[in-house]
Amino acid sequence: MFGTAEHAKFRDTDSSDDEAEDDGGADGEQARKRVKTTDDAEQPARPQWSNPDPYSVLPPTDVVTTAKKDIVQTIRKRKAEAAASDAAAANSIKENADFISFNFDDDEPKEDSEAASDSSEGDDQDFIGAPPPPAPQDFVMPTDEELMQTYASSGPGHGKRKRGFEQTLPSSAGTIVDEWLPDDSDMTPWLSSDGGFQSNVGLQLHTEILDFFDYVAPRPYEHKARMDLIDRIERIVRRAPDGADVSIRSFGSFASDLYLPTADMDLVAVSRSYMAGNPPSFCQTNTRMFKLAALLKRWNIPKDDMVTVITKAKVPILKFVDAITGIKVDISFENDSGLKALPTFRAWKERFRHMPILVILIKQFLIMRGLNEVFLGGIGGFTIICLVTSMLQHMPETDLESDELGYGELLQKFFDLYGNKFDIENTGIMMEPAKRFRKGIDPVLCKINYDTLTIIDPNRPENDISGGSRQIEKVFQCFRGAYNEIQKRLNDVRTGKVKTRSILGCILGGNYASFEAQRDLLHALDNPQRSTGLPPPPPARSYSSYPQYPTQPLPARPDFPPPSAPASQPGYAYLYGPTAAGDWSSGPQYYESALPPVVNRFYPPR
Repeated sequence: MFGTAEHAKFRDTDSSDDEAEDDGGADGEQARKRVKTTDDAEQPARPQWSNPDPYSVLPPTDVVTTAKKDIVQTIRKRKAEAAASDAAAANSIKENADFISFNFDDDEPKEDSEAASDSSEGDDQDFIGAPPPPAPQDFVMPTDEELMQTYASSGPGHGKRKRGFEQTLPSSAGTIVDEWLPDDSDMTPWLSSDGGFQSNVGLQLHTEILDFFDYVAPRPYEHKARMDLIDRIERIVRRAPDGADVSIRSFGSFASDLYLPTADMDLVAVSRSYMAGNPPSFCQTNTRMFKLAALLKRWNIPKDDMVTVITKAKVPILKFVDAITGIKVDISFENDSGLKALPTFRAWKERFRHMPILVILIKQFLIMRGLNEVFLGGIGGFTIICLVTSMLQHMPETDLESDELGYGELLQKFFDLYGNKFDIENTGIMMEPAKRFRKGIDPVLCKINYDTLTIIDPNRPENDISGGSRQIEKVFQCFRGAYNEIQKRLNDVRTGKVKTRSILGCILGGNYASFEAQRDLLHALDNPQRSTGLPPPPPARSYSSYPQYPTQPLPARPDFPPPSAPASQPGYAYLYGPTAAGDWSSGPQYYESALPPVVNRFYPPR
């Protein structure tokens, strides 16, 4: 017998002998019959799909009562259900569904970092439906490229800016080169000490632009020192074997009277025969250029006896730094293209009175970002003049003649035009007559490049004066950023968010120590008694009594007839004029002087 219970007289066929032996061994008595209950909760879970029980899951092999299941579909379904279950569990934890807050007013507030961390963990659904904050007035949305540059420049690989820099975030107006990065010195030295806030921010910007122009405008002693530099170089050049009838003439920023304190001197050596219309003859070979460089070194003209001879450029030049004044000098030979541009510039300057001040501002803006050198892909001074003049040419005459037209408005218009609106790929600029032509559609003489800026030379229609500006996209991007920066600064000053007297500081603020040092040097040369060991500048009005350059007898000066009517030519430079190297009456009018005449600089009423 297996037990005494009345309801279990026989052994359950479901149990095995091993189970009976185990039960008996454990209880110390004979095993009783197992009672099968109907409580499903106490039964162990049935084998799942990953480990099926063949006796309970599969039908007999010889009888198939239902359709066969697709095992692959079953596995995929189970995986999907498991993923959904895990996601639901994660969301409940992330949402903190069972969290009960016991925060009261007398509790200590969290740290800023903790609060920021908690806020970042919130659900985005909480913010759906909340209106965005209003954009500030005059806000200009930056482009995707500007946002990416800002993000990249603010990474861990970029160091901190120097002290005194007013912008905590990278400026969208371009990266300032190291030379102009601000330090502890005054970032805006052009601001007058007695100036104050204006009731109108537009008037404040207009006034500050005039202050900036007054700050960088040439001083009389600066002009005198540069004229003396031309005289000294001309004396040495005439000692060359074929330079007896050569004169040194200036063009570019100095000749146009639009130069900054540290600007280069663009000079050209022209012979009498070339001025008369004959082919170039002076310094037309590499050997002669190197001999002239050696001659300049012999007379201690270049600083540290360093002269760079560039022979393979489109326009061969000599580059050096003057030993006395520290001014950088570029000398070209037998090339009158720069001289021909002077009358054109003077005509534009007389017609558009706003042009000179705008040109000075744009020049300094590009210099601070290293985009002013054509051989590096930037844009030169004449290209800047053409850009400003072209904008003014397409403005209504009534606006240009209005006394209410401010320089701040014109500066913003310039940055907006070439930074946001001008299409480099499809549009070119023609100066004479004033026109913006369609590239590839309107017939022009010069070669069209769709990737760069195209400005047709007003004196040579077959020449593109801006063809070498490979970085024009970067230049125009800086213009776009400058427009955004000025707009933001105007809005901040208008609303009182910033307490600053300078609006231009957001794009022109920097280290102007180089300007101050250059002016101190030239002022000391102009006042020998206040100099500290520096040699005084040589006389500028006489070929006799020249103590320094050179000490040996000078070559005989060519005997040319004097100018026809000197009394009718105010500001005529006799020393550097046509009597120095050529007959004024035999050549074109624009060769009347190697140096610009005395210019009465126009300062608009303030």
